[in-house]
Amino acid sequence: MISRQNIGRVGAFAVAVWMMSAGWAIVGRKSPEIRFAPTVTISEPVQPERSLAPAGKTVSERAAEAFQSTTQKPFTLVWNEDRSRVVAMGGGRSRVYSGTPEQKARSFAAHAQAILGSVQVSPQMIALPERDTPLGPQVILQQTVNGLPVLDKQVVVTMNRAGEVVLVENTTTDLPEIDTRAEVSPLQAILNLPGTLVKAPELAIDASGTEPRLVWEFVYSPAFDKVLRTRVDARTGETVSRLNLVKHVTGTGKVYLGNPKSSPTQVWRDIKWLDGSGYLTGLYAKSHRYTGSSGTGFTGAQDVYQPSPFVYDYAGTDTKLPQLQAYYAANTIHDFFKDTFGMTLRDNQLPMYVSVPDYPNAFYTPTGTYGAMVAGKYGSIDLALDTDVLAHEYTHSVVDVVAPSLSANYNAEPGGMNEGFADYFSCTTVGDPKVGEYSGQLFGLPAIRDISNRNHYPEEILMWQTSGSIQYQDFHEVHQIGDVWGPACWDLYTALGKTKADRLLYTALGTLTGTSTFQSALVAILAADTSIYSGAN
Repeated sequence: MISRQNIGRVGAFAVAVWMMSAGWAIVGRKSPEIRFAPTVTISEPVQPERSLAPAGKTVSERAAEAFQSTTQKPFTLVWNEDRSRVVAMGGGRSRVYSGTPEQKARSFAAHAQAILGSVQVSPQMIALPERDTPLGPQVILQQTVNGLPVLDKQVVVTMNRAGEVVLVENTTTDLPEIDTRAEVSPLQAILNLPGTLVKAPELAIDASGTEPRLVWEFVYSPAFDKVLRTRVDARTGETVSRLNLVKHVTGTGKVYLGNPKSSPTQVWRDIKWLDGSGYLTGLYAKSHRYTGSSGTGFTGAQDVYQPSPFVYDYAGTDTKLPQLQAYYAANTIHDFFKDTFGMTLRDNQLPMYVSVPDYPNAFYTPTGTYGAMVAGKYGSIDLALDTDVLAHEYTHSVVDVVAPSLSANYNAEPGGMNEGFADYFSCTTVGDPKVGEYSGQLFGLPAIRDISNRNHYPEEILMWQTSGSIQYQDFHEVHQIGDVWGPACWDLYTALGKTKADRLLYTALGTLTGTSTFQSALVAILAADTSIYSGAN
C-alpha cells in the first residue's frame, strides 16, 4: 500500500516503471429461423422444414447459417439493434477446438468472426486471466486499438469440461479512427489526487460514451471506505468517471431494540454496512471488546466473527452480544441522521470499545481521526446493551461536527444543551422518553433520565451565584443542565409530533455556538420554523 505521504515519490516511481515497460465484436447446425425485431433479436434453433427465412437472405443470416452448420448443437443467438453482430449466444455446443482454453477461445472467436461483427482478428485481442466457472473454463478476449485495451469491450467465451464452447457474451464495438498518443502524462493524471495509489495508470480507450476517448485508468483510495477506479482523459486531463469499488454487505443479528429492560426480547434486524470480512467492521462503525488504553487511544479485540451469510445470533448472556449491540446501535442512529436530515458529516468509521471492566459509564471522545465511543461494564450490567445510552453518546459525535463551537464549550448552558440534544435524539430514535432503563439499575433508578419530566428554566438550574458583591458562574454538572433542555425538546415532540420536532431541533442545533444560551436556542428554533414551515408552529 502506498501511503498518502509517499504518493508523490512512490506513485511516480510505479508510473515510471510502467512507462518503461509499455508503447475491434460476438455471439449459432441447422437452417435457422431468424426473426428481426426493432431492437434485440433472438434467433431460436428450429428444424430446417420449419424455417421461415426468406429466399433472399442478408449477410448476417447467411453468416449465422454457415456458423450453425459447424456446431454440434445449434445455439440461440441474440443480435444487437442493427443486426450487425451477435451479442450473446447459448444453449448450444460448438465443435471441439484444440489447445489450451485460451487457444480454444481464440480459435472460436476467429471461426465466429462473421457473426460477432468484429473487424479484429483473434490474435490482436488481449487475453485476460482465465477463470473457472461452474460450467467450465472461461476466457475473456479484450478488444484493442493499436495495442491499447478498449475498456469493457470484450468477448467472453465459456467452455464446458469437454472443451466445447457453450456460452458467449460479446460487448465489442466498431470504432472510428482514434489517435492513441497521450498529451497528458500518467504522473499529471494522478498528481493532485489525495490518498493512496492502488493501481498505476494504464493507457486505454474508453468507448462508453458517444465518442471514444483516450484515457488513463487507475485506482486510488482517498479514504478508508473508498477505492475509486478513475478514468482521466489523456488529452485534456478531465476526469471522465469514478467508480467506488468498495462493496458492502448486510447481515442479520438478534439485538435489543431498546435495552434488556425496556424491550427484553431480542429481535432479528439487519446488520448493515458490513465490509464482508465477517467481523463487525463496516462503513460507519467498527466494534471491539475493550482491552486497554494509552496516551494515544484505545486498544480492542474483535471477538465476533461470522462469515457469509453473516448471521450474528447471540443470547443475552453471551459476552459477544455487546459488540453486536454497539455496532447495530451506532448504525441505527447514523442512518437516522443521514436519512432524515441528509447529514453526511459522520460518514466515517467510528471505532467503538465496549465491556470496559468495572466501569459504570459510557462516553464519546473526539480524540483520534474520527473520535471513539467507549462503554463500560459493571457487575452484570454492560452498558453496550443499552441502545439509549449508545445513541446518546453517538449524538455527541454528531454535535461535534454539526455544531463544533457548541461542542467545544462543554460547560454551562452550551454543555447542557449538548447533553439535552443527546438525550432528545436518543429518545426520538427509540420512541421513548426514558434514557437508560437498563443502565439505571446500576444506580437504583428506573432510568438514568426521563425527559418527560417537568423541570423548568431557570429556577431548577441556577446558572449564576452571588457572593457579596461578586457574581460568579456556578458550573453545575452539564447532565443536570441538560435535564432541563432535553425535556423542553420533548415538549416540542409532544406538541408538534416527531417529524416536525426532529427537523426544527436539528436545524436549530446547526446554528448554535459556544456562546449560545437557552434563550438564543429558542430563537434559533423559531427561525428554523419560519424557514421550514413559514412560522406555522
